[in-house]
Formats: sequence, structure tokens, C-alpha cells
Amino acid sequence: LIDSAQSVQITRLNNTINKASVELSPIYLNDTTLLYASLRTDNPVISAEGENANMPYRHFYTANKVKNEWQFNQEWSEGEFNLNNVHSGNGAFSPDRKSFYFTRCESDWQHKTNCQIYVSHNNKGRWSEPELLPPTINMKKTNNTQPAVGTDSKRGDLILYFVSDRPDGKGGLDIWYSVFLSKKNE
Repeated sequence: LIDSAQSVQITRLNNTINKASVELSPIYLNDTTLLYASLRTDNPVISAEGENANMPYRHFYTANKVKNEWQFNQEWSEGEFNLNNVHSGNGAFSPDRKSFYFTRCESDWQHKTNCQIYVSHNNKGRWSEPELLPPTINMKKTNNTQPAVGTDSKRGDLILYFVSDRPDGKGGLDIWYSVFLSKKNE
């Protein structure tokens, strides 16, 4: 890699996109449209444990490239990815871009955040209602988030990588994976 190193320039996107809180999981939808998640607030969001009543919620948004500069566009409206009172983020497309995996996070009665991974499938340009992935991915009483999708280079099976605080990990949030066996459809 050292022999093929390239010089790059990293530029922070403008304030129509970057707000006071963290923006995350940017993905190109095409050459001129960027999908990302954000709280979309100009004020830093600080919350003590148990204070969620007036919190903004992270949703998916798009930005468009206009004259070589990215500008905020709108809330992503292609499917049912954003829900009121639920954080949505960490989106990842399958390699064929026909499935979209993402995280929804809610607070439980103890105000502990609980995240689960969902998938929506694109059929003829329309996204299906998001489905909660099974307990093999979304283990009960654990956080499951940050999906990334790839393909097994030898067998062609889909691999879902994700982060979870499930038991038997190395500590905290660990990276796990699950293989979808395409020949068996499981």
C-alpha cells in the first residue's frame, strides 16, 4: 500500500449537514445523493440518565451535491425507516443494493438504550416495511447495532457483521457475524 499511496484531501461538510451532535453512517445513494443519520439540531444534546422526554431523535436524511458542494436536502422518504420517538441510523446496503440493514434504538422503562437491527428489501423500486432480524442476530436483552454487509468470496453467501454486547464476547460491544446460506435460503 505504501507504494500505491495517494494524496487525499479531507474536507468537513458544511453546517447544513454537520450539526452540533454526531452525524453518522454516510452512504452514497448515487453520485449526487448522500444518505446519512443525524439528530438535526443546532444545540448540543446532553441528557442525564432518565431524561429522554424532550430529546430529538436521530433519523435518516439526504444531502445533494450542488456545484461540487454537499447541501442538506430532506428526511429520507423512500421507505418506512424513520419513526417518531425512535432513533434510526447505521444503515448499510447489501452488495446488490436490494436490501437495506439498519438500527433502531429505543429507551426501555429504565431509560437504558436498546438497539435492534432491521432489514428492508427493495422490490421494483419500493422498499418493504422493515423487519426485525431474528434472535440469532437480535438476542434479547442485548444491544445489536452497526450492521455491515458483505459476501463470502468463495461461496457467495451474504455475511452480516454487527456489533453486540451479548454474552461470551471479549467485553463491551464486540464485532459478531452471521452467514446467510443462500443455497439453503437460511
